[in-house]
Order: sequence, then C-alpha cells, then structure tokens
Amino acid sequence: MRTASLSGMIRPKLLMNKPLVSVLICARNAENYLSAALKSIFNQTYTQIECIVVDDDSTDRTWSILNSFHDRRLILVKNNSRLGVAGSLNRALKKAKGTYIARMDADDVSHLGRLEAQIDFLETHPNIGVVGTWVRWADKDGHILGNNKFPVKDREIKKLLPYKNPFVHPSVTLRHELFRKYGYYATELEGAEDYELWLRFAPHTQFANLHRPLIDYSLH
Repeated sequence: MRTASLSGMIRPKLLMNKPLVSVLICARNAENYLSAALKSIFNQTYTQIECIVVDDDSTDRTWSILNSFHDRRLILVKNNSRLGVAGSLNRALKKAKGTYIARMDADDVSHLGRLEAQIDFLETHPNIGVVGTWVRWADKDGHILGNNKFPVKDREIKKLLPYKNPFVHPSVTLRHELFRKYGYYATELEGAEDYELWLRFAPHTQFANLHRPLIDYSLH
C-alpha cells in the first residue's frame, strides 16, 4: 500500500470497529478520467477502505497517473497483457481483504456518501448480499444528461433479472463471501460478466438498489 496521504489532505484515520471495504477498479487507457474517479473514492465519508486498481495494459498515461497518487489505501496492479474487465477484477479479488467489495469504473465518479450509505444498508440488512444505486448519466465533459432509476426491492429486481441487468455494475457493493462461495467473474463472458454474476448469485442472496443516484456514470 501507499504510505503517504493525498496532497493537501489529512491522512484518513481507519476506524477499527468498521468493516473494511475493498474498492475494485479496472483501468485501461483512462488518463482523461482516472484522477476524478480516484479522488471521488479517497474523499468518501466512509474511510475504512482499500482501493485496488488494475491497469489492464494501458498504452496511455494511466500507470503514471496512478503512481502520482500517494495514499496508503491505494494498491496498484499492472497487467503485462490485456486481461479485460473480468480477468482484471479477478486479479483484484485475489488481493482484496475487505468484508465488502465495492465496484467502480475508472471513468465514473462516486458521490461523497456513496460507500457510507451502502455499508450502512448492508450492515442493517443482513439478508441483502448485493446493493446497487440509481445513477446519473454524464457526458465525456462531466455534464449531467439525466438519471436512471432501477427497481429497489429484491422481488422487483429478480422479476426483471431474466430480461435485463437490474444493476449498474460500478454502483454495486456486495458481500465478499458471495465470491468466495459461488465463484469469481466469468472471463469468457467479457461485457456481460456482471449480469452472469447476478444470475449466479440470485438463488443464494437478496438484492437491493438504493433509491437515489450515488454515482455519475460516464457515457463516451
């Protein structure tokens, strides 16, 4: 892990009575968006995190930008050849120590209280294994284009699941034990790795979405 705090910020104090959250990010050629994405994670009101970023064999300044961040919660992994999102996330999962796994993309922005809201929800709803959020769509310049709302209750989500993905993948936080019990991402289904995961987890846990947008999802 990094050993220094972000420039101009007080080093976060980890609260040992709070569960650790592992934030997983796959980054490929994300130089235009990566800094904003990482800052949105390191500035979260919930500070008991580790952030594992896998550079998926980028050809731009992604690796350099990652190394410019000095936060002890940051863990960097570099692929020597392209593995794709599923393969990169599986590498991150093997390093993750958190009770919970939170997803983020390298071109999205998490709202300030996103992780706190999701962890509070999971801690008070032990029957829920996966919780996503509503999202705001943003263009390449960060201008908000609109909101997208998803079903919030388990029954509604599972009713939709056979026909449509009921989660925005980078908005999701879930229990690490689900991966340990039922397996990691299917690398042969690149582009649908999250949808397959929800179908596989559905018989074993309950789902939810928080009924407010807590990430800005980049469309570009």
